[in-house]
Amino acid sequence: KQGRYWVMRFGKTETEVSDRFRLVLVSPSTTPSFAPSVCSSCNIICFHAEREGVEEKLLEIVISHEAPMIERQRVNALQTHKALSHKLDDMRRAMLRRLESAGTGEGEIIEDSQLIQTLEAERISCLELEERIQTVNSDLAAATSRRETFRPVAMRGTLVYEVSQRLKATHPLYSFSLDSIAQAFERGLEKPLESGDPIHVPRFLASAKGRSPFQRLRVTATLVKASLKGAAIAVGVGLVAPVNMASPQRVEQLISSVTRRICSEVCNSLLTQHAKAFTLSVALKSLALAGQLDDDEIGLLSAPPPPPLSQPMPEQVASVMSEEQWSACLRMQETHGLAQLCADIEAGADRWKSWVFLDRPEQADPPGYQTLDPFQRLLLLKHLRPDRVVHCIDHFIETHLGPPPPST
Repeated sequence: KQGRYWVMRFGKTETEVSDRFRLVLVSPSTTPSFAPSVCSSCNIICFHAEREGVEEKLLEIVISHEAPMIERQRVNALQTHKALSHKLDDMRRAMLRRLESAGTGEGEIIEDSQLIQTLEAERISCLELEERIQTVNSDLAAATSRRETFRPVAMRGTLVYEVSQRLKATHPLYSFSLDSIAQAFERGLEKPLESGDPIHVPRFLASAKGRSPFQRLRVTATLVKASLKGAAIAVGVGLVAPVNMASPQRVEQLISSVTRRICSEVCNSLLTQHAKAFTLSVALKSLALAGQLDDDEIGLLSAPPPPPLSQPMPEQVASVMSEEQWSACLRMQETHGLAQLCADIEAGADRWKSWVFLDRPEQADPPGYQTLDPFQRLLLLKHLRPDRVVHCIDHFIETHLGPPPPST
């Protein structure tokens, strides 16, 4: 500032600017480094979306769609708790000030009956406030507990968002903002309910506002069909249906719906091979999040070729597979359920040869392995019949994520 004016210096040139002038610098780096002098004179804002922040944002969307009363109760409890806490702090500070002023005056505190009565009345008021705060805390805990019922839906949306952000490494054009994923997430929540589930009429009608006449007609037709079939309908604010909107079945419905919707909208912007890799990553990450797979098992799908064998391959297996495939089978024995794979192949080489050379081995069970889960089957085909792995991937994705939603 020079006198009454603000001046900005660009190199050796000084330019007069308005006092409302603001300079915004944007860095593409997610971990920029600034000197202390810059940090002290600038406001640094990080727009990088953290996992916790994305999850909370999506959780708010779910709650506002499925159970808005829970969110209102939680917000009211937070506001009441804040107001009561401030009032309690003010009363305690007022009591301390009275004691300090009484201690500096003439006479003893115990002789001031009016002060003692005032402090006793304020002490009783503080106890009442503490009881009210405890009641509010219990209400807040109950609302938060009911709110957490829908957290798995937000966690699944966050997982799909994180996988979509890794697509930038595949191609710079594969960029998806948090807002676009959140909008797709919200559209996934608007999926029509299954037969017998409650329909919230005001919210269902509100979803048709601003749409084309044909879409509004479809909404009306859905309500008419639901009433004719005897489906439970929720009217007004409360739900008059026997089905619990926060039931585990409803939560699983929402998880499946939002996953399919987000994956569908993301895949519409990807090439076919990249779309398949994206949905496969979502399916694998969802299994890992549920504790059904670990990183070592997932790594077997993308592991580099195994090193040369230290011991010769059994003769009876030579007609079934190559040495590289045999080495991969040795590595697959670390997976749960395939610990005896190599021994079984040696014992039944002819049966395994018949299975390996089938036209569609993904549709038949490997000899002696009728209880393989889809991931184990995918792992076997990836190493023994890589030409059929694409068809097995389709089956694996449909098993864990469901069929893709119909195009609209």
